[in-house]
Amino acid sequence: MCVEVSEAVASERDRVYQEYQQDCLVIADRGYIDEELEQTLIKAGAQFLIKGRANTNGTIIDAYADDGSRMRQYIGKKLKDIPHKMNVDVTIRTSKGNTLRIIRRYNPNGKNRDKISVLRTSVHRKIAGAKQLYLLYRIRWNIELFNKAAKSGCNLKSINSSKKNIILIFILLSLLVSLIKTYCAAKTMIKHKIDDLSLLKVHTYNVLYEKLLFAFAYRNRSTIYQVFKELLGEIALCCKRSKPSQRDRLLIKDLPLLLWQIVNQPGFKRKSS
Repeated sequence: MCVEVSEAVASERDRVYQEYQQDCLVIADRGYIDEELEQTLIKAGAQFLIKGRANTNGTIIDAYADDGSRMRQYIGKKLKDIPHKMNVDVTIRTSKGNTLRIIRRYNPNGKNRDKISVLRTSVHRKIAGAKQLYLLYRIRWNIELFNKAAKSGCNLKSINSSKKNIILIFILLSLLVSLIKTYCAAKTMIKHKIDDLSLLKVHTYNVLYEKLLFAFAYRNRSTIYQVFKELLGEIALCCKRSKPSQRDRLLIKDLPLLLWQIVNQPGFKRKSS
């Protein structure tokens, strides 16, 4: 994982560093990467999964339905020519001459503007199916949960300064606190054989960490070890995940459930052309 704290830039694309994108899958919103950068990532040996626009242009050169059957009737047409409630997996040729795989999914449970999802990807159909990639993109929601946890539990939202160095130090300290809490959660899961813990609970129950902080400041090493063992037990007791709500299930916002669906998503067999 690469984490960088930087100053604001005119274009977010300036912060997508190709040297960090080798042999990996880049999952990003459409504001971060354009077609030129997509091709650069491909040349660097990376693959991408990026949110596209509903009016994505390009000529369809291959098209498949959700069951893997080939839809020859749409070859030579545009994505907009396919009924919007139909789940499709197509290959297009862009105006710049590049070939690109486009996945379009219809979610009746989404809000008006979120019912249709369009994804641009370089991942081959033999590696992952359309539904699997659609679910994989939803992992980006974990970024929102991480930010919420950092703001609520690691004081990231309480920066009150206009000085660059103070802001940078405060951000780095907040990230350090977040990493310590995440480490404690990981040790708890291993020691107490817990499948998963609530990210928000682990980060926001700050009272659990007071004894550990006090021990680091004023106690000897053996006391710190004992306090740490007690902390893991308290995390196991207080930070277990609650059952996901029906809303989170429908909107695919529960991460463990999402990961289970991705791993267990059956691949489809395409008919031979």
